[in-house]
Amino acid sequence: MFNPEQLEKLEEEALNKIETSRLLENLDQVRVFYLGKKGILTEFLKQLSQIEKEQRPKMGQLLNAVKETIQQKILEKKEILEQQTLAENLRSHA
Repeated sequence: MFNPEQLEKLEEEALNKIETSRLLENLDQVRVFYLGKKGILTEFLKQLSQIEKEQRPKMGQLLNAVKETIQQKILEKKEILEQQTLAENLRSHA
């Protein structure tokens, strides 16, 4: 079972890993680890049904917010890494 503190810590950890990713492959590994079919957040989503009925909506919203934040940061970092790779390729072929 998970709680809001665990989700907050998980989000912080994921955002740190995203920020420190220097290669697209590393970023994809982070994405799979947190958001993949067998990822941590997917497992938490499966556990929602085991949470008390009154707590489910709140925890579901929190979980979705964390998921969206992580997805957004991954997309932003991916764009940055792709631009860096393109710039490096242009420099090396110039």
